[in-house]
Amino acid sequence: PPPPSRSRVCCPINSASKLLNRFCRNVAGFGCQVSGISVHTSRLELVAALPEMAQAAIRDRDRLALLLNAQVPIDFPPRIMTDVMAYFAERLEQDAELVGWWVWYMLLKHPTLSRTVIGTIGFNGYPDMSGYLLMGYAILSDYEGQG
Repeated sequence: PPPPSRSRVCCPINSASKLLNRFCRNVAGFGCQVSGISVHTSRLELVAALPEMAQAAIRDRDRLALLLNAQVPIDFPPRIMTDVMAYFAERLEQDAELVGWWVWYMLLKHPTLSRTVIGTIGFNGYPDMSGYLLMGYAILSDYEGQG
């Protein structure tokens, strides 16, 4: 298999960035972006959902595509996530500091095309008193098993 690609982590100043800031500060060439937290590899980009994105994910596929600058397949979100997407949007609306601690969008990069939303990944909110988080993910079936 090919060697792992170098990843780039970008983080704005908010509570979730505290987890990534040490890494960002200590690795040359990694920077911050104001629009949200994103993690980049050669194949994927993970984008932390902002409240507006989370609302668009449940109400307006075209708006979500515009906000993410990506194609949003007709079968998004993954079936296992459909019941909780409204809850994610509600929680992000109630507490903007949850950005980065809640839902992220997985975007597949295409060499010549725009990116495609292929799933979600996220945490269960803030870490508990011991610093632990629960993490989960869901990928559209057309994109499963591709590494």
